[in-house]
Amino acid sequence: MIVVIRMAGQVGLKEEINNTLNRLNLRRKFITCLLNDSKGNMGMLLKVRYHVCYGTINKETLLHLLTKRGKLVGGKSLTKEQAEKVIVELEKGKSLRKLGLKPFFRLSPPKKGFKSTKQTYPRGDLGKHAKINELLGRMI
Repeated sequence: MIVVIRMAGQVGLKEEINNTLNRLNLRRKFITCLLNDSKGNMGMLLKVRYHVCYGTINKETLLHLLTKRGKLVGGKSLTKEQAEKVIVELEKGKSLRKLGLKPFFRLSPPKKGFKSTKQTYPRGDLGKHAKINELLGRMI
């Protein structure tokens, strides 16, 4: 499972990039979503790689994300037991919407700041990020 975090704001984006970000449910800055690693999703990520960071999420970070930032459609938070059930269903291939959850998570800016939001991963935080779990942990 891939986690995607939007790092760029809305001002000055091309319409094509903005439409792709909207299809990924990344409508605002510091919003994250979960995706399958299908060919179509990877094509969209390559298109917006200079505006987002993405990588593979592990189970501990996913559980932490769901318990802290996961919301049901009514606006209620998830308990740890509910979050564990959601992880099992996500591994089977279900989507967050089918499970009654909002398809995105709101985050805060990372503690201790960014490397750079204008350069790709080895020098900055954009693009495919090898340490995405560490960055996501600082943003939750």
